[in-house]
Amino acid sequence: MENGQPSSGNRFWKISIVNVLVGIVAVSCFLIAIAVGVSLSRLDHTASDRAVCANNLRFIQIAKQAWALDAKAPANATPTWNDLKPYMPGRMTTLPPECLSGGVYTIGNLQAAPTCTVKGHVLE
Repeated sequence: MENGQPSSGNRFWKISIVNVLVGIVAVSCFLIAIAVGVSLSRLDHTASDRAVCANNLRFIQIAKQAWALDAKAPANATPTWNDLKPYMPGRMTTLPPECLSGGVYTIGNLQAAPTCTVKGHVLE
């Protein structure tokens, strides 16, 4: 430590602490980026689930209307899934159809729109 020069041992520790701090910051940024990416991808997935659900509700509504015409049903009649089966698109092999977000569909009577139990999943 002559002439005001730090010893090589002190320089080593200063560099090591800086390297550790930079590493911690880098790892933290990486973890935040992963978390944000997962959140954003889930938002995209949520929007597509909502769109698929809206389409399912639309198919249910159309099937209800077709059933009502064929069955000459009164305006307050409520069809069952078996009633609607012949009017549902071929790709809907299971009835009731499944909401991708885990919601449950309710047919409702002919005067009401079908619903899903997931908030925001509505017939548009």
